Amino acid sequence: MLVRVLLEKLSIIDSHDPVLEDVDEMIFDVRVRTDDHDGAEQQTRVPSDRTYRPITGWSFQIEDSVFEGDVEEHLSIHIEAVDADTGKVVGTYSREFTADPDSWLGTYAPHDASGPEHLDYWQVHYRIERAGSPNE
Repeated sequence: MLVRVLLEKLSIIDSHDPVLEDVDEMIFDVRVRTDDHDGAEQQTRVPSDRTYRPITGWSFQIEDSVFEGDVEEHLSIHIEAVDADTGKVVGTYSREFTADPDSWLGTYAPHDASGPEHLDYWQVHYRIERAGSPNE
């Protein structure tokens, strides 16, 4: 099945978290891969040409495709929050999907302040959808 992963937004919940004490600017490194069909991986830097300033309550609207490919039974999503000045990873989101790709389709976002998409000081919002055929 052809699927697309769309990163909708990243939100900063608490810029006063001790992990962010010396972080003035940040980027997010997104890596989406499948083990199917000899493996395929797509890496995306968000944002591609600038940095984000971590401020409590800010959401960075992205709405970009970070993966499009053919999957059968495996997909993993890995996002690292990185201090743009030092390159130090200051947060990691990771989720793996297995079995029938139809069961993965949908929106993934925190439920209030909980769930796997709610991390210490930040939140991840994305969706997995069926992608069009190559002939469309």
